[in-house]
Amino acid sequence: MTTNGFSIDRIKQALIIIGCIALVFGAWMSYSFGTSMKFAHGVILGVLTFFAAIMFVAIDHLKANGLKGWKINAITALSIIFLGVEFLSHVGYTVGTRVENTEQTGIQNTKYSDSREQVVDNKANLKMWQERLTQLKWNGVVTADALRAKLPALELAIAQESKRGGCGPICLQRTKERDEVQSQIATAEEAANLTKQIAATQGLVDKYREKSATTEFKSSPIVNQTKFMGQLVTLSLEPDQAALTWTQIAIAAVISLVTTFLSPFAFYLAFGDNLHKASASRAPTNPAAFNPLTSVPSVPPVEARFSPPPTTTEKHTHQVMQPVYVDDSKWKAMVERLMADHRVPEIKAA
Repeated sequence: MTTNGFSIDRIKQALIIIGCIALVFGAWMSYSFGTSMKFAHGVILGVLTFFAAIMFVAIDHLKANGLKGWKINAITALSIIFLGVEFLSHVGYTVGTRVENTEQTGIQNTKYSDSREQVVDNKANLKMWQERLTQLKWNGVVTADALRAKLPALELAIAQESKRGGCGPICLQRTKERDEVQSQIATAEEAANLTKQIAATQGLVDKYREKSATTEFKSSPIVNQTKFMGQLVTLSLEPDQAALTWTQIAIAAVISLVTTFLSPFAFYLAFGDNLHKASASRAPTNPAAFNPLTSVPSVPPVEARFSPPPTTTEKHTHQVMQPVYVDDSKWKAMVERLMADHRVPEIKAA
């Protein structure tokens, strides 16, 4: 049979293939979610997915075979509960996967940001040390130790001048020279320390620069999807963490709704029509043929019952109805029995 150039059988085959693919991966999602707790949970949830895939078809089959009342209602209610459990397992698996990716992306990018911040901070320190060294205007030719060696001679000269009658002009000159040397010593020591700090800081800059070069900045599609959907919902360029969390859950719920019902729906479309045909084949194809009234001989009118037989000289082109006598009491009893059995809507006896 074809419809608009498409073979119905081919369409059913495609639906079966789609249903099988969705069933395999849906069972894998349920199994993965379950094994995050225990292996037994994974097995049970995986089997549940296979049951849910044929659930609608099985219920139709039971109805076609006459199951009705509280039994079919109880089976339907339990099947809905099973579908709900599978849906929750798919939501849990999807949310877990998306949150895991989000957290790993956050950790990765935090490491990258920390490395870059270390480079920036140490570069700022390096600039500060270099500016201070420039302010000192120290040529670095004379070391602090060399300057410190001049101090004993100056101290001795100051002491001798003091013994000669107090600290006169010469003593004062020597004192200024001593103070100048001490100042130079301090400058030389600071310059030396700054030089060491600059070298060490430059080493840190190079180290963290290399580290940041090897630390990849990760752009996650999941993170971008969640942020984009959160922006649409909240109408804010920077949605808060609560909005992002609820967006994550909503996305997982929509995806899980598809992964849960795709396989059962495909199998129902593929096999449901066959079940309806099988049910129809067991029903009367021509209800009128099973109408008990058709088996009851029709009662001729009164005129025909007592009409005289035709003479031999007359020509008849039609079949003569022979009179039929029916017991009215039996006729009425049969009509009443049919009405009691509800097989005819209403029959009125003449």
